Amino acid sequence: MAQDINAQLATWFSQRLAGFSDEVVVTLPFIA
Repeated sequence: MAQDINAQLATWFSQRLAGFSDEVVVTLPFIA
């Protein structure tokens, strides 16, 4: 059970980090 939750959290965090980095890459040129 705990391992499943940890796996889901790891997947969620990796997806959030990937989406965040994509947003930063897209947004920075407009700011600069």
